[in-house]
Amino acid sequence: MALTLDFAFEGFRIIRERPKLILFWAPVLLLSQVISAGILILMAGPEFMAIMDMYNKFGFGVVTDHAAEYANLAQKVTPAFGAGFLVSMFFSAIVLCAVYRAVLGVGDDRYGYLKFGKDELRQIAISFLLLVFAFVVSIVFTIGLIIIGGILVALTQATMGAPAITFGFVSALVSVAFYLWLVIRLSLVPVQSFDEQRLNFIGSFKLTKGHFWQLLVGYVVTIIMIMLVQILCEIIFVALAVPFLGLDMGGADMRQTFDLSRLESLANPVVAGYMIMSALRAPLLSALLIGAQAAAYKSLKPARTTT
Repeated sequence: MALTLDFAFEGFRIIRERPKLILFWAPVLLLSQVISAGILILMAGPEFMAIMDMYNKFGFGVVTDHAAEYANLAQKVTPAFGAGFLVSMFFSAIVLCAVYRAVLGVGDDRYGYLKFGKDELRQIAISFLLLVFAFVVSIVFTIGLIIIGGILVALTQATMGAPAITFGFVSALVSVAFYLWLVIRLSLVPVQSFDEQRLNFIGSFKLTKGHFWQLLVGYVVTIIMIMLVQILCEIIFVALAVPFLGLDMGGADMRQTFDLSRLESLANPVVAGYMIMSALRAPLLSALLIGAQAAAYKSLKPARTTT
């Protein structure tokens, strides 16, 4: 089957045809947010807020101008983010498989396609493996660029100046192009592994061969739609929160409202309202992002023959 740009709009289709999916997916995603936020607050809430205050005061220069203090805080915050990431990965796998079932038309939609079993565990394993693979590739690729750069610098006998600057610029472009190509070529690994019920890291390269630009354009369209939905929801939330929840857009009050150094902050009407809004929009965002991937796979996968 030919791949058309329609796959980018698959998320809208499944939500339009089954709006009840929002009622099932939203509580799962809300629970993920609450647990992740709770872990962050309990493990490193004050340190996280200190980092945010430093960024607000010094900008990105905090990493270099206040390196020691930043490193000390980051050392305490990183484990909390890691634990929160594991929680998010667990709940994301549940919704991920639910979207796959909705798009591929498999399973019972009685509970919004939500389950937890081998499929979800397989997706968690795939996420870990892809992260490890990306980490190893980035190291090898970086080392390769450093070696090539060293050779070129030695040949030109220039440690600074135009040759080095040019190489840095070209290296950045090559890096972006390479990682973009790799992401597109591997984008169907999760959904193909789900459909075939086995880990498959090679099939995505075969399915995406000759379809890079179509997939790239489709994914870009999907990301633009996701950004528009996010911006629209933020505008609606602020418009409702100011008169009904007492949200004050002033800097000091905003800092106190979204103070993640205390667990009680989650009970703040503005914080709770924002998390509920995020949970309600998350199903649509998940449907858009994951649905596009699943719809692309559905169009590209070879037809199964029966004997």
